[in-house]
Amino acid sequence: MSTESREALIEAYFDVLDTEDYDCLYDVFDEDVVYLYPGGEDLEGLDVAMEYFEERRPTEDSEHNLERTVHTDEVSVSEGSFTGFVPGSGPIEADFCNVFEFTPSDDRITYNGVYMRPKERGF
Repeated sequence: MSTESREALIEAYFDVLDTEDYDCLYDVFDEDVVYLYPGGEDLEGLDVAMEYFEERRPTEDSEHNLERTVHTDEVSVSEGSFTGFVPGSGPIEADFCNVFEFTPSDDRITYNGVYMRPKERGF
């Protein structure tokens, strides 16, 4: 397990969300990635995940504050908070927890399970 590689991938993933530069996901996600997002279906494969981010991601102008990441041999878990804007609904603030799995060489994310708890809207 390479915590340095995992940390870099996790930070790059959250940077992609906040900059909305989704092409950088090609450097973060494995071709066979499984992406589980709140309230949605499991997205399987990089092309399907890219379509979600480019066409259907509900949050814009997000800012993620990563508070801690814990690593085990099997997974890394990150938690923190974020703010953003949901068109048609307004601002959102939430706490999140992401569960990541990686390729054997820790050079790509193979699974990202996203769990969140929205705080009160209209902050």
